[in-house]
Amino acid sequence: MTILKTRYVGVLLAVIALALTVIARVDRSSDSSFSLKADHTAVSVTADSQAVMAVKIGSRSPVKFSFNHVPAGVKASVTSDPLSPDVAVMAFTADSAAKAGTYPVTVTGTSGSAERTLSVNVVVGHTPPPFSLVIRPASRTVVSRASTYYSLIYRPGLPIRAADFTVTGLPVNATYSFTPVVSWPHQDAYHLNVATTIDVAPGTYPFTVHVTAGSDQGDASGYLIVVNAVVKDFTISGDAGKLLAPGLTSPINVAISNTFKRDLTVAGLAVSLVGTSNPLCDTSNFVLTQYSGPATLLVPSHTKRSLSQLGVPRSQWPSVKMLDLSTNQDDCKGVTLNLTYTGSGSGT
Repeated sequence: MTILKTRYVGVLLAVIALALTVIARVDRSSDSSFSLKADHTAVSVTADSQAVMAVKIGSRSPVKFSFNHVPAGVKASVTSDPLSPDVAVMAFTADSAAKAGTYPVTVTGTSGSAERTLSVNVVVGHTPPPFSLVIRPASRTVVSRASTYYSLIYRPGLPIRAADFTVTGLPVNATYSFTPVVSWPHQDAYHLNVATTIDVAPGTYPFTVHVTAGSDQGDASGYLIVVNAVVKDFTISGDAGKLLAPGLTSPINVAISNTFKRDLTVAGLAVSLVGTSNPLCDTSNFVLTQYSGPATLLVPSHTKRSLSQLGVPRSQWPSVKMLDLSTNQDDCKGVTLNLTYTGSGSGT
């Protein structure tokens, strides 16, 4: 994992009084090598929250998603991870500009020259909630025995009352805890920490965070994706070249450590942005560009080699860019970005 410090970044958050229901319908084709299947046909969300659903991907190649006909005031996004390429989690979030109604939205998955679609009815209605709760990101992927965390943004209603949080839906042998991060008069941020053991079965687990404040109750949903644990044969780290600011890009000089007696051939190098040090600074403020250099990298035995030392041009390194958004990005001032690296290796 590496850390990128930023000079200037952030997001403006709004409280709304809307409800969102998403009804998904899968458009299948005769090509069985590429398919999309949603795990829910309908999901709903209260104001300033998000509706989530997992999509099972059947494809031998990476899939890119796009959204069409998303109504004003509704934001659609996709969370994926190189560790679980066969699952993508989609989130639909409404803000104060969204108007009540039913909106047909098309989600397109593209793999090479092939396309598949999910037809989604986004139903927005007026349902003022007593408070709001958002989970970011919508999903995390871990290997069994590993731990991860989510950011919770809780905005209490008036009068402000003490809130109790519980979680249901996590796999057997997984544990959770909450850590306060930031507290303001009308907004609190927490980390939801999730730990797994070797006994946690691989799978996609939808979970729900429940909050109780006085007589009011609410919840928010997310996904935990667990994959098989593998033996850690080598380590991958990274070094960012410069600080970030809106519109700036920092290349990442990834380094691979080979502690074995044989040369190591590494393939499938990938980088994921897993979070920031301030939950109010959402990862949507940044965009990653993946490594595009040689398909395999040869690291001699008992050495550590960076991309620059391996002769990979800087233009082919992975990079992270801070988007220059029209919204207020002050919440991201001085944050650190947490990156994870993955790859597969074989000895020669």
